Amino acid sequence: MGRKIRYYRNETTDPRLVRGELYTMHELARRVKQSPTTIRSRVGTGDTVTDEHFISKKVTRSIWPVFETEIQEKSSQWLRRKL
Repeated sequence: MGRKIRYYRNETTDPRLVRGELYTMHELARRVKQSPTTIRSRVGTGDTVTDEHFISKKVTRSIWPVFETEIQEKSSQWLRRKL
């Protein structure tokens, strides 16, 4: 006995998908050009796909370490070296 194929209802405004249509995870991934694991982790256990599932989350990167002087930067380079 095989696995049951899950279908997800499309409630997005994406022109690549028909609103109200049922899609499998792999069909969605192929049409929106994202990996199936990405979509699966965003949708979770839900059965409806919305616009929020396709919006990439902005990653904020910390600009660290920031040094005030060139001497502090050079000092940190030496302190990071292995003994």
